[in-house]
Amino acid sequence: MIDESAIFVEDEKRLGLYTVQVLRQTARGWAPDIMQLQALVTNHRLLLKPFPRRYAPASIPAGYIKKVDNHQINHHRTVCLTLQTGHQLHIILNPRLMEHITDDLHAMIAPKPNFQFDEKVAKGHIERLISFFGGVDPFKSQN
Repeated sequence: MIDESAIFVEDEKRLGLYTVQVLRQTARGWAPDIMQLQALVTNHRLLLKPFPRRYAPASIPAGYIKKVDNHQINHHRTVCLTLQTGHQLHIILNPRLMEHITDDLHAMIAPKPNFQFDEKVAKGHIERLISFFGGVDPFKSQN
């Protein structure tokens, strides 16, 4: 479980907590990664943490997310996050929760005044996610 009290910044609030998997392209086509992640959506960022392992969560600040929409890839319905870098992160979860996480992510990326995460830290977290998935870039853009 993500310890919110230890990592939240001032005025940060939870919008939703979900169990998700990353959908990534393999030699055999699109497949969900075996590792399940906790996805904690706050009013400032998306935190992704594998469980039950004891890793620090990766953080994607709201300002790094350019667009959130739903995609259909093969038989998988995904929530697609398009990052400012041009990469896309496709996540899958219980279909009944797709609308909830999409709403939470849209609320998160709505413009907020006077708040910004350190860009070097955010870039490091994104690179850590890429290396965690075995050097295969789960954010690979499909454009």
